[in-house]
Amino acid sequence: MMQGGMMQGGMMGMMGMMPAHKVVMEAMRFGPARVAELGEELNLTDEQIAALDRLRQSATATPHGHMASARTDSETLAGLFEAEVPDTAAIRAAAGAVFQPQIEMHVEMLVKAAAVKRLLTPAQRELVMAGGGESGMHCVDGGSQEHEN
Repeated sequence: MMQGGMMQGGMMGMMGMMPAHKVVMEAMRFGPARVAELGEELNLTDEQIAALDRLRQSATATPHGHMASARTDSETLAGLFEAEVPDTAAIRAAAGAVFQPQIEMHVEMLVKAAAVKRLLTPAQRELVMAGGGESGMHCVDGGSQEHEN
């Protein structure tokens, strides 16, 4: 039996993240590009369409801009962790460099999804949620993110 080790803390931490995962999955359904694609079905007004276009074009950071440095940062983190005597302060700094862009991307996606929800009527929000959204969900920058089952 483990005494407070990684399994116990790791499992409890994962369980605590489950509601956040559900929020992220719901937010993906309300991405500006995805909702714009449903425009005819949702009977969007001209004002709603214009607001969605502004949200799609207002990306403050694109995930693609972090790709090159993410690989280098990940390699640095792996090297630090695999060292004979790992430097915990260096690992903390390298992990921050690896995960901060992902955090920023998720925050941006959540904020935009919330803005989209505010634009929609309750009936439109219900249609978006009923629309499934298991494939063809969209990233923050409006690009499609296909999911394979």
